[in-house]
Amino acid sequence: MKEHSAPKRKLGFLITVVLVGASYIFMGPNGVDWKYYSTVSPDYSEFYFYREFVAWYVVDTINDFDQSGRLMAFLISAILFSLTFKTSEIFSENIMISVLTSFLLTYSNFYLLLSVNGIRQGISLIFMLLSIYLYYKKNTYTWAIFFVFAIFSHNSTLLFLPLLLTKRIAWPVYIVGCILLMFLGDFFIDYAFKNSNPSPTVNKVSFMAISLFVFGIGIGHKLFKKYDGNVSGAGRIVLMSQFYLIAVGVAFFNSSSVYERIVYTSIPLLIIYSSFWLRFYRPKMVFMCIYSILIIVVSAYSLMHPSVRNNFFNL
Repeated sequence: MKEHSAPKRKLGFLITVVLVGASYIFMGPNGVDWKYYSTVSPDYSEFYFYREFVAWYVVDTINDFDQSGRLMAFLISAILFSLTFKTSEIFSENIMISVLTSFLLTYSNFYLLLSVNGIRQGISLIFMLLSIYLYYKKNTYTWAIFFVFAIFSHNSTLLFLPLLLTKRIAWPVYIVGCILLMFLGDFFIDYAFKNSNPSPTVNKVSFMAISLFVFGIGIGHKLFKKYDGNVSGAGRIVLMSQFYLIAVGVAFFNSSSVYERIVYTSIPLLIIYSSFWLRFYRPKMVFMCIYSILIIVVSAYSLMHPSVRNNFFNL
């Protein structure tokens, strides 16, 4: 029975991924920045294009087939969905939680905008998730190759390298490093050579509240749950990773131009890591219902929010 069901699951997963990408096309992507992406011809001799040449090469290649933005939206949304599922499955060890986490993020502001507006950051997150997936699947050091691709898709990804060192750094050193990072935001901004254009979303407080809430889930489980040795060790790694993502947020909170771009990577990662704790919820059916309602509410909010409507739909 299992031998016959495996191909069916793979086929079902593939169909779901295609339908997710198709739904993005159906909604008519019209990102504010897409007009620039669809007309620019990258000159890789210029530093601006050279430092993020992987993303520009991907954009340029897709433009050869389609300049409407629809193919781009399809590919980024479908790949983000599939990699979110695979990465969440590593942490949750539960297919249903992985599916719910994938849908929660797919129709959130984060993935909706990364598929049509923050294109380079969306491409970077794809490589970042693939890198995390390979890191925890113990595929030697192939994760490093894709992390380099992520950096050269969007340079800010370099900030997230410590997430891939949690198993190699003693946790007291890691925590001290996170605390120090909170005071180094201005230093990184001064030497990043990135633009300082303000983010149009202006959701700093909401983004930080989401980050702290998701991190609080991990703290609560760590304090009030008892696990066996293996799960306890994995929980510590997840909690260290979540704390680092909070530290990144705190470091750049005073700069909306940086902070409100970084959260489009940090919050999805926080949610994916938090799927580790969700497997302990009981009873399962009640949890699934609550999670499903959350997906509906988040999706409705995101699809009606001006930052999505003005950047995604042809309105």
